[in-house]
Amino acid sequence: MSPSSPSPPHLSSRPPIPPESPLSPDSPESPPSTYTTLTTHLHTHRLSTLSLEILPSASSPTPIQHDHLALAISKRALTHTFLTARDIFLSRAPSPSDPYPTPLAHKVDLATKVILLYDPEHLSAANWRKRRISQFTGPSRASRGDDVCGQDAAAATLRLAVREEWAFLTSLFTSPLARHAKSSTLWWHRCWLVRNYIEHLFPRNPVAEGSIAQSRSLVDALSAFLRAEMDVILQAAERHKANYHAFHYGRRLLGLYPEVWSYAEKGEVVEQLRRWCFAHPRDASGWGFLAFLLRRDGLVMDSEKREGLIGKVSHQTRDFVAALGWKGESVEWFLRAMDDTAKQVGAISMDSTEGGIG
Repeated sequence: MSPSSPSPPHLSSRPPIPPESPLSPDSPESPPSTYTTLTTHLHTHRLSTLSLEILPSASSPTPIQHDHLALAISKRALTHTFLTARDIFLSRAPSPSDPYPTPLAHKVDLATKVILLYDPEHLSAANWRKRRISQFTGPSRASRGDDVCGQDAAAATLRLAVREEWAFLTSLFTSPLARHAKSSTLWWHRCWLVRNYIEHLFPRNPVAEGSIAQSRSLVDALSAFLRAEMDVILQAAERHKANYHAFHYGRRLLGLYPEVWSYAEKGEVVEQLRRWCFAHPRDASGWGFLAFLLRRDGLVMDSEKREGLIGKVSHQTRDFVAALGWKGESVEWFLRAMDDTAKQVGAISMDSTEGGIG
């Protein structure tokens, strides 16, 4: 064929090859349809704890499947929903000083949920969600006047937003996801939520004015909250071994409300964690947290009761080691730490007894 000859019809009529795109618009996994299905499900069950799962693309017949509180999405579909959410977030997310129109904020709110589902360490998305919640208690709302109805509506909106955030984080921590249960960004986000919402829900001022024993309902509510958080921590630790981020959140949580442990069911909490450690004897993070609970002065105020609890757990652990012939550095460290703690508590108990006699 000479250079001046026209191209054959079947070649000249062929359209140019478009740049490679992840999915064609009419694909069953088209990003808009999958994104809409995912965000609609997250929004519909925003106050419930969901079971979220990411499936291998090859084994998933459909891009997304959901049944009430369970949702599964293929890795490929999640990747493309993330790209859609990122475009929404980068193009529409207002700056911290700008107002948040409700329709725009709702779109960005759903986009950040998808982003964190795909990437739990996306700090910008987590920070946007913090600012979104903080704005409900900002000075701009507080300075609108003495409108009691408006203040009540703002408080109700804040309560709803925080409960939604709490349920979303719980879903990420307790679902069978690869990285979320051990995400430092998400655990810090939950800790931030504790400091800014739990204190708002259970104010410290009435307690500061009198004895905490006079605020039994407050103590019971805080105790129930701590027990529920302990369940979330252990579920997250079940998902990822050596989950120091989850147990460190537990330490911070007890540091915020140390007085509650004097009235909570101390023995049951310690027993729950002891059983977990016996089921995961190689997990140093669990043994470290159990030692933290037994060492902490606020756990049991009475030195004799505290010494008895330490002795009981140590005896059970030694029986466990002897029965299984277990040899592990984590358990050995725990027993040494308990021996040292028992000596210190015993010395404190003796000093207090001698002081009382004198």
